[in-house]
Amino acid sequence: MKPVYKQSTKWYSFKGNAKRTLMYSDSLQFVNDKLQESLAEFSGFEAEKLVAINASEIKVIKERGHKNKQSNFYGLLWVVVF
Repeated sequence: MKPVYKQSTKWYSFKGNAKRTLMYSDSLQFVNDKLQESLAEFSGFEAEKLVAINASEIKVIKERGHKNKQSNFYGLLWVVVF
C-alpha cells in the first residue's frame, strides 16, 4: 500500500485537495512506521540468532583446536616412546 499512498498524496496535492492530501500523507506515515517496527523486530531477532550461532561455532572451533593439539601431543609421544 505504500506506493499507492505515496502516489495518492502527490496526486491530491497536485489537485489542491488538502484534506485528501493529509489523509493519504498520514496513511503513508503510518505504513512507514509499521514497516520500520517490523524491520526492527526482525533485525533484533536475526542479530540474536547470529550471536547464538557464532557463539556455538566458536565453541566448536575451540574444541577442534583442543582435539588437534591432543592428537599432535599423543602422536609426538608415540614417536618419542617407540
